[in-house]
Amino acid sequence: MLIGAAIVTTPFSLSNAVLYAQSTAYEVGSAAPPCETQNCKDAQALKEAGEIYTEATRKAAPHYVKPVVRANPIQPASHFQELLNHNQQALSAFNASGVIEECNRYAARYQNITGKPLDDGTTCKRFRDKRARFEEAIAKAREYGAIASNNEADLAASKDRADQLDEEHEKVMAGLKSESAANADFLARENASLERRLASQSNKSLGDFLADLGPSAKSSDASTQVGSGDFLSDLGPKGSSSGKGDAGTNDDFLAQTGTKGDFLSEATDVGGHKIVKTDGLEGVVDALGRTLIPMRKWRVLDYQSGIAEVSIEFNNLACNGAGYATTIAYRQGFIGKDGEFIDTPKITFYDVPQYDEPYVGLTLRRYNNDQSYAEQDRRYQRAMARKRREQKERERIAKQRCERETIAWKNRLLSRN
Repeated sequence: MLIGAAIVTTPFSLSNAVLYAQSTAYEVGSAAPPCETQNCKDAQALKEAGEIYTEATRKAAPHYVKPVVRANPIQPASHFQELLNHNQQALSAFNASGVIEECNRYAARYQNITGKPLDDGTTCKRFRDKRARFEEAIAKAREYGAIASNNEADLAASKDRADQLDEEHEKVMAGLKSESAANADFLARENASLERRLASQSNKSLGDFLADLGPSAKSSDASTQVGSGDFLSDLGPKGSSSGKGDAGTNDDFLAQTGTKGDFLSEATDVGGHKIVKTDGLEGVVDALGRTLIPMRKWRVLDYQSGIAEVSIEFNNLACNGAGYATTIAYRQGFIGKDGEFIDTPKITFYDVPQYDEPYVGLTLRRYNNDQSYAEQDRRYQRAMARKRREQKERERIAKQRCERETIAWKNRLLSRN
């Protein structure tokens, strides 16, 4: 009777199990050839399955998974292609080893012969998990490689676009600079012409005007404006600075008039007469408060001998559609007691100071985490430099256009005067 050989639980000791079965058969003196008994055959079959499984394990062992990890900024597409190639080749070799199939076959044979499982299932599961890790790494390499390729295409397109924008910017700047240079030449000529035109106007002071009328301050033109031919005849006894006694002579009155230095105070004493301001109106009264020059919306610059030098705003310009006056035009000349100009007034201009206010804007920047921050910042700074340069040139041209508009406006007013 053949004594059944003991069945071992691992493939590495199957040889000993088979030999044990064979020796046992011969020891009982059986005439049957070796391994003709079922136990021996089972032991031999299990040994062969274990050897095949062991060889498959040896073939699968060298092939490992290269993990695929995405960084910020994302790595080059070539990096993921390398990982993809490795894991695909390793998976192909791993599958070719048949380790999973042989492990399953050996476990099934073992359970069939012994009636119990090889283990708790972890032996074959670890090979299935390894194949799953290969497949996951391959999927990630493909996904991240596609992202990296698109990112590199975007970077290349951005660089091409930046180069194109630089070329377009240079063309725009060339046009702006050409216009700016032409404006500068025009303004140089027109400003010189305007200055000559302004200088051709009379620049007499009130003293000069009275001196031209003669020592007695009589003139046919003055008589029509002031009244009697003697500028003090309408003033009566208030001609002196004290307000007492006779009016005195014209020379006495002129001797008592002050200088022009104090005419901007609310009630400036000018040789016994006062330049007063009330609610935006100005005029001249004597020491008793009687009107010498009527109160009107003008500036009284000086007063002597019944005549005042005044400046009256009569026009203004809001350049380039500004919401406020950028230049104000005045008529400046000499008036009598009735408030009418005695001479032809000259035109003066006041250019309201313009202050450059730096542009402060909020710029929202969205960064792409797959791209280098330094590269994105370089492109941003490059774009902002173009914007600032162009904006500065456009502001210069806007000022030049305003100056041209102002000069043309001034010349029109001078032509009508």
